[in-house]
Amino acid sequence: NNCNRNLSSSMEPGSASTIMGYAGICSPNVQPNSDDYMHAISLQQINNKISSSGCELVISTDNSPPVVSNVPNYTIPISTPFVLTATAVDDEDDPLTYCWEQWDPEVGAVMPPASTNVFGPMFRSLDPTSSPSRYFPNITSIVNGDNPTWEVLPSVTRDMEFRVTVRDLYDGMYGCTDEDNTLIAATASAGPFLITAYNSPDTLYEDSTATITWNVANTNASPVNCANVDIRLSYDGGFTYPVLLVQNEPNDGSATVSLPLGTTTTGRIMVKGSNNVFFDINNANFVINMNAPNFTLNLNPTSVTECNDGSVETIVEVGQMLGFSDPVMLSILNLPPGASASFMPPVVTPGTNSTLTISNLTGLFGTYMPTVSGSSTTGSKNAIFSITLQAPLSTSPILTTPVNNEMEALITPILDWQAVSGVPQYEFQLAYDIAFTQIAQTGTSFIDQYHVTTPLIVGQKYYWRTRGINSCGPGNWSTTFTFTTSSCFALLSHDVPVIIPAGISSTVYSDFWVPVDMVISDVDVVNLTGTHTWVNDLKFSLIAPDGGERLIWNRPCSNHDNFNINFNDEAPPGTWPCPPTDGLFYRPFNNLNYFDGKDALGLWQMEVQDLEDESGGSLNSWGLKVCGTINCQLTVNKTSGTGIGSLPAAIACANPGDTIRLGAMLTGQTINVGSAPLLLDKNLVILAENPVINVTVSGDRIFEITPGVEVELINVQMTAGVSMMGAAINNAGLLRLKDVNIESSIASMGATLVHNQPGGQLFVNGMCTLNQ
Repeated sequence: NNCNRNLSSSMEPGSASTIMGYAGICSPNVQPNSDDYMHAISLQQINNKISSSGCELVISTDNSPPVVSNVPNYTIPISTPFVLTATAVDDEDDPLTYCWEQWDPEVGAVMPPASTNVFGPMFRSLDPTSSPSRYFPNITSIVNGDNPTWEVLPSVTRDMEFRVTVRDLYDGMYGCTDEDNTLIAATASAGPFLITAYNSPDTLYEDSTATITWNVANTNASPVNCANVDIRLSYDGGFTYPVLLVQNEPNDGSATVSLPLGTTTTGRIMVKGSNNVFFDINNANFVINMNAPNFTLNLNPTSVTECNDGSVETIVEVGQMLGFSDPVMLSILNLPPGASASFMPPVVTPGTNSTLTISNLTGLFGTYMPTVSGSSTTGSKNAIFSITLQAPLSTSPILTTPVNNEMEALITPILDWQAVSGVPQYEFQLAYDIAFTQIAQTGTSFIDQYHVTTPLIVGQKYYWRTRGINSCGPGNWSTTFTFTTSSCFALLSHDVPVIIPAGISSTVYSDFWVPVDMVISDVDVVNLTGTHTWVNDLKFSLIAPDGGERLIWNRPCSNHDNFNINFNDEAPPGTWPCPPTDGLFYRPFNNLNYFDGKDALGLWQMEVQDLEDESGGSLNSWGLKVCGTINCQLTVNKTSGTGIGSLPAAIACANPGDTIRLGAMLTGQTINVGSAPLLLDKNLVILAENPVINVTVSGDRIFEITPGVEVELINVQMTAGVSMMGAAINNAGLLRLKDVNIESSIASMGATLVHNQPGGQLFVNGMCTLNQ
């Protein structure tokens, strides 16, 4: 690729001057500079030419490469322009260039590319530019309504792979690169997306309204799922769009927008999918003329949602345009039933504001939309004031899963409840006791469920509840459910989506870090979902942290698309559905009991092999459900002993940097570590979830910290050893105490509670007490 930009200058006469696709792959019938012949150059010819040219010059440099952020995948309507944009940073702030290229290397069915080609390149390679964006096709052709030969929008369902290469210009001479790939899926179930307004010359006026219409063309439905659009204004004939007229406007085919101050004879409008890349612009320039002197009318805020305390307010901003100074009289229409309104002042001079107060709202709930009107010598202007009045919540959520008294719940359960109408947020609590004084986890959710991803304690009984929250505050707690955990968890990989490239046979991987130290007795693959045409091209293998690998999917169907399936050795016998998209459990190609006896802790991978060089797609989700025997538990829920759940066991199995928690279920109890001190020979944090959990020892001291080790104790209460010289901590490392209370035992009164050995360091923070 580094030499690719110089190919045209070193090719023999008659070579192709336009290269399509990826890495210099040329398509047949390529259009040369001259119209009197066509010539295709083979991969071998390119390779021979590069090999004989010696074009590279190796230069040593301390330059750091730029870093380009991941570009998401998008689904777009057919026959609709789109724009791809990269975001990149460079440590040295060197100038950056961007090169967007399609890299579908197959030879299309027709060349030059036809809109009906279902594979192969559709867009030629262009030189890098300083702009992070590239329009497809180029913006000049879009503005002029041209159809360039080598930039063709698909009119059929197909995938297109694109890569952006970002290069920094270190010292203005040479640079390093980074790149990222994205998959653009065109779907014939939507499109073309077209603006239907102002497609012939027209005249508008600044500081006035304009109605923009467009053909939604099913882009608001699956698979495009674009619920909103952004509308922008161009002053230069459609080449740049500096003015955002409206953002996240419903994608319903029509919007009324306010034009800002500013005139032009070459105005254009762009309607673009919010959080997507497809767009359209109107077909003709329009004129925006200067308006006559006038006033403007705006509300700040334009909408309020609040607990009904009897009144609401907004500021009416009356602006001045072109020196207009006639008074503006304010009024309001469509007030909520029984409400009254006052403006202070009711008549304003343009350039000043008025405060609108709407009162007598007691007892009203719901949404109301009165119209604020301003009248002057130039006419009237209106603005809608949206008012949503909420009442204190009277309905509590109904809990669903885990069901009450569940005895085999996961240690990573999904807490699920029925949604309450009009509730924007929920709070949940997970506790060790029915009074919820010993909280295990708490948090909020904007949906009617919460996935507990920090593993709970195996075999522990939990209580949980939830309540809604609105602008009036929290409602009443739901009824309380209880469940007891089993030695099983289910988690999903966050390393998704992963692109399965089109145009090349390839192998891609998705990583999944399992944080649970467990010897496996059973494992299932869950939520294996993604997109791919011809799933018969694919093989899936699960790879364990120890490198053990099992082929679980081996080209099950023929010409079927996409996948949504789960695998379990104990699933009912039978063949998979084709397409495999019903989301049910089936037996894998090879049994998953191969992983029994292995340790779940560590990095798992899903390997996806695409054995053909045509179709592409993406792995969108996958995860594991694992049952087994816990090796290590970092939450202490036992007051004595050395087994799982004890403090000695947690210290023994913890990794450097781990946090050991003294569980809140031990509130008011004492942990006795035994007769010998606990050796802390690795960096650890020990955190008490409640400050009235005591730690003591039946010997001389509780902790022995070795040289070079950093230990932090937070919220811990300790009672020193029982001998006359009994201490709490013997420290030869670096010890941090935060909100810690250490007391002498009766026998050790007067002893040194924290004894720093030579080289030992002690740092104290918060409210700490050494009570001798």
